[in-house]
Amino acid sequence: MGQSVHTARWIDQISDQGWNIHVFDLLDRGVCPELSGVTSHSVFPPPREANGLVGWKSDFPFRRGAGFVRRNSPAFIRDRIFPPRINSLVDLIREFKPDIIHSLEMQNESYPLLEVRRRLGSEFAVPWIYSSWGNDIYHFGKQPEHSNRIRDVLAEVDYFIADCERDVRLARDFGFAGEVLGVFPTAGSYDIHALRQATDIVKPSLRRSIALKGYQSWQGRALLALDALQLCAAELAGYRLEIYLPVPAVEERARAFSLATGIPVTIHDQTLNIEILKLFGRSRIGFSMSITDGWPNSMLETMIMGAFPVQSDTVSTAEWITGGENGLLIPPEDPAAAAVALKRSLADDEMVDRAADINYQMVLKRIDRSVNKPQIVELYKKVFAQGKPFRLEDVQTGSIAASS
Repeated sequence: MGQSVHTARWIDQISDQGWNIHVFDLLDRGVCPELSGVTSHSVFPPPREANGLVGWKSDFPFRRGAGFVRRNSPAFIRDRIFPPRINSLVDLIREFKPDIIHSLEMQNESYPLLEVRRRLGSEFAVPWIYSSWGNDIYHFGKQPEHSNRIRDVLAEVDYFIADCERDVRLARDFGFAGEVLGVFPTAGSYDIHALRQATDIVKPSLRRSIALKGYQSWQGRALLALDALQLCAAELAGYRLEIYLPVPAVEERARAFSLATGIPVTIHDQTLNIEILKLFGRSRIGFSMSITDGWPNSMLETMIMGAFPVQSDTVSTAEWITGGENGLLIPPEDPAAAAVALKRSLADDEMVDRAADINYQMVLKRIDRSVNKPQIVELYKKVFAQGKPFRLEDVQTGSIAASS
């Protein structure tokens, strides 16, 4: 998922080690502009802002025109010019012979990587690290069409990095027998001092904005969050609602909410991450409703910037939030319960100010770059030092490869 900012930020922690890092774009979505220090393998050229790449390689022979050819060519020509991405990854692994392969996320990355491993057989004599991203196991593991595929992947993976403690337990339940390398946010860590320098931090009780995550999807429940806010209209007098990254349905509902309540609403639809951080830094409450997640990055960034988190309870969020102490957890789809939590957060100045101090100390200890980056660098060194994976089928066939 080279287009993901989480991928770029994870890699940023190891890109200064002098390692030869290749990012393979399985989804044909291009790469994130923040990606640097790597060779990108993507059908489409990187955006102009991605000026930190070591190199770019594509099946398409020219730098421009890939999108036009793919959209306008007959299928038999497209298939010749653009072989399936799994085929290209098989070829790359044979040519490159990597020391480590790391898949970030399950459904989009690890499912196809399992197919690659099966095609390569004993040629895939490479330690495989898999990182869970929030919903991979917790949500999709409940669905029959995914549960067996998850088990198949976890039976082959050598090392596991979780983005919450919940997923360590779930991975074991789904048959993972390898080594757990740690629990880290999807981005790995945060430069907390630098982030807080991005805005003037004032006591949350003095702030007059509410930050709402605008996701409405199979996962997000922003429309229910707006229902909860409407139940708090009287308490919200004097506040501004600021919605970041909303879908059109949420924008439309937000306009109706503003007309009905008189509460001003600001929409941040294509906002850079630094602007969202500034929003958290001027907000009393960071509010989000969703049915599933790991350690939500928006929750962690809310805590970093001092806003009071009102967050859906997805088991994983309780690894950070103690209700009434440093935030409030709510049922994922209950606007009335969410409204009760919001009213409490709006009324209790002492609670929100105390929570900001607690959360700042917590994030410094658990996710600051000075703490996590050395651990992440060391886990790769550890996997490399341990060499090639030991597989039962190799013993049975007598095809164990020598460690390098």
